[in-house]
Amino acid sequence: MTTLRQIADRQGIDIATVASAAILERQGVAAVTVGVRNRSHLISNVAISGLALTAQDHDLIAGVLAETRPLEGDVYGLERDHWSGNRALNS
Repeated sequence: MTTLRQIADRQGIDIATVASAAILERQGVAAVTVGVRNRSHLISNVAISGLALTAQDHDLIAGVLAETRPLEGDVYGLERDHWSGNRALNS
């Protein structure tokens, strides 16, 4: 989050916009799912398509991702776990 915050602050936008733009620039990714609760979210989401991440931005994000470990197991397990506290996901 710190890296995304640094990029967002430099660009004058929010972290979600940076994250969404970075994901959309990955090969094989055609869309991201975004939420809109109010008009300000809509404005931020529209900004995703106009954001140009720099080579330095990509390098910073890649550096963070290189330090993470992949999720273990089935990534959809939470949605399938009927005993979890996430009842909304299970209905």
